[in-house]
Amino acid sequence: MYKFPENLYTDIRIDNYSETQLTYDVEVLAEIKEKDVEGIFLRIYDGHRWYYSSFTGKENIQTEIDVLAEKATPNPNVYDCPIIKKLEANQYRKLSYEDGFQSLSLDEKIAVVSKYPKQYVSQCSLMTDLTTQLLLIHNVREFYSSKGANLYYDEEVLSLVLSGTFACGENVLVENYEKFGHRLSDLDESVDREITEHIQKAEEFVRECVSVEPGAYPVVFSPENTGLLCHESVGHKSEGDFFVDSPGMEKIWNMGEEFCDRGISIVDDGEIESSIYLPFDDEGTRSRPTAIVKEGCVGDRMTNAAAAAELNLPMTGNARAIDYTWEPMVRMTTVYLNPGTMPMEDLFKGIEKGIFADTYIAGGGMDVFSIAPGRCYLIENGKITKPVAVSLIFSRCKDALAAIEGRTAEVILKPAYYIRCGKPPQLGLATSDGGPYVRFKSMSVV
Repeated sequence: MYKFPENLYTDIRIDNYSETQLTYDVEVLAEIKEKDVEGIFLRIYDGHRWYYSSFTGKENIQTEIDVLAEKATPNPNVYDCPIIKKLEANQYRKLSYEDGFQSLSLDEKIAVVSKYPKQYVSQCSLMTDLTTQLLLIHNVREFYSSKGANLYYDEEVLSLVLSGTFACGENVLVENYEKFGHRLSDLDESVDREITEHIQKAEEFVRECVSVEPGAYPVVFSPENTGLLCHESVGHKSEGDFFVDSPGMEKIWNMGEEFCDRGISIVDDGEIESSIYLPFDDEGTRSRPTAIVKEGCVGDRMTNAAAAAELNLPMTGNARAIDYTWEPMVRMTTVYLNPGTMPMEDLFKGIEKGIFADTYIAGGGMDVFSIAPGRCYLIENGKITKPVAVSLIFSRCKDALAAIEGRTAEVILKPAYYIRCGKPPQLGLATSDGGPYVRFKSMSVV
């Protein structure tokens, strides 16, 4: 297919990418964005440095290979270099979405989303603003390398978001409804029911919420907030490039250190088809589950080839780039806390006074985790009683995981295409996170 230069390693990543984004301001279609690109990221390694090129058009690939090869120094031992030895040579060809979103006209796509803003507005009495966004992505991904990798597969993403602002007196709440899927059939009747429930909860909250009394409380997290904790305070600390760039991180997050109950594990996994499905990463490595917390101990690092070679660790399938113009770096795929066995009703039993954090606005922190919650509720004598306005919930990451007292049996995942991961310098990468409902013995609440 392509003539690879001798005594140099070469790989080619191709994205045949199509995207439509429709945005409504209340009930008015305010913006249409469509993008179709055949983007290529090419790199060559000579054992000393990488040479990169990003461009469009497959017809330019061989020319770009030849140009880059002229800049490199041929090395007969390049395939013995630690980085290149880590790279895999997988073979895989499968198309699953040949009759997908790319076959729809723009009018048909508008028809898919146009009913939702009208439905939302018709049910609201306390809404002051609404933004609706439908994102449709179709991508045929290809990857070829001089080691023999040959990958050809496709992906589709559907993301519907309705972001409403609700107000009553001095109480204001911005609350997002999000629906993720891979086919139009995922926008089924359940979406209508979920939107109605979402509006009812938001309006009840701004109508009735009171300020929380600051202090230390037992706290119950929804799967959404559990996933945020896993992503921000465990996932980022487990990305191998941090340990290459900052060796002192090892003292903070030391592999094998036990710090919480042996029943607790947190896993990153790109192979979950119902989530952000990445069978191979952007270096052609097959995805696999990676336990970043394993049975109560600091677990494995997520890696790309450079981090795996530098740290003498296995490849994990976590080399990702935001698009064809960037080199792959270590990023999460789908990260989640493992399930427990506690029935939902038992999660609240025995809590005399606590907080149930259902949604969030923002959160972060690798050592001290903090979350600015959306809807929170007071727990009194084992029952959810009334909505409360909470500014911040926080705890040291290890203390929070050590304080887990119970987990429900179902893991719920939340893929994020609306608010994406912002690890610099490649801001805006879609990831997914989640877990069960989780009860913590104590967190600080203000």
